[in-house]
Amino acid sequence: MIGERDPNDPFCWRWGFNWKEKHNGVWKGKSIGSIPPGAVHMIRTLQQDGATREDIIAFIKRAKTKKPSPKSDVCKNFDNTKIKPVLPNDALIAIVLFAGGGGIEAGMVQAGIRPVIAVEFDPTKPDLSRAIAKTHHHNFSEYGCRIIQLTVQEVAQSGFIGFPYRPDYLHASPVCANFSQAHTAKAGKGIETADDLTAAIAVAKAIRQLQPRVFTLENVPRYQNSQSFAIILDALEQEGVVVHSNDKLNKCRLIH
Repeated sequence: MIGERDPNDPFCWRWGFNWKEKHNGVWKGKSIGSIPPGAVHMIRTLQQDGATREDIIAFIKRAKTKKPSPKSDVCKNFDNTKIKPVLPNDALIAIVLFAGGGGIEAGMVQAGIRPVIAVEFDPTKPDLSRAIAKTHHHNFSEYGCRIIQLTVQEVAQSGFIGFPYRPDYLHASPVCANFSQAHTAKAGKGIETADDLTAAIAVAKAIRQLQPRVFTLENVPRYQNSQSFAIILDALEQEGVVVHSNDKLNKCRLIH
């Protein structure tokens, strides 16, 4: 007999010799601890081969020893700077509005585009916004990207001071929560708010004032039925931008 199921925990096997004593509602016995379930069959094989008690105890102790996970070692020693793209000095430059955690910027640098300014701040979640800004700075400051911890509306009110004129690329990802079917729009229609409209007005102002060579807008499909989208679309059309949306790839894209 290699052991018994622990009477205090039927899911564990233990190397025990005496479970007859019970103290304070807990069974007591001589034991070196629980036996990993996968080792039970191996221990039985050892017994059949004539292994001594000391041999089996030594085997159980080895089986219980925690070994460092290769995955954790890889994560500990991983240096992402070795695989981050190196951009030329004359790389195309981009501005990102409603930057979030930097997903768009990550794609940009992979495509050889240098993000130079990213705007992101949620006044309802200041601590989270500061944490996001810290992570963004860590990931993209080496490309010369400056993270502005203000709302896009606030930056627009200041006239986009310090922003490069005629950037190669301007991208905006307005908050989609009020239009997403996975959130407040589950009932069948979006609940457009004043914040949504002022955000769209700020994006429209960026288009008119900065005059980007290329502009892209990312949002959920229902955003196309909003007044916010109409405001941005009107700004693009007034600037003579050729707009493509609902293309064959089933993506909502605005491309100059």
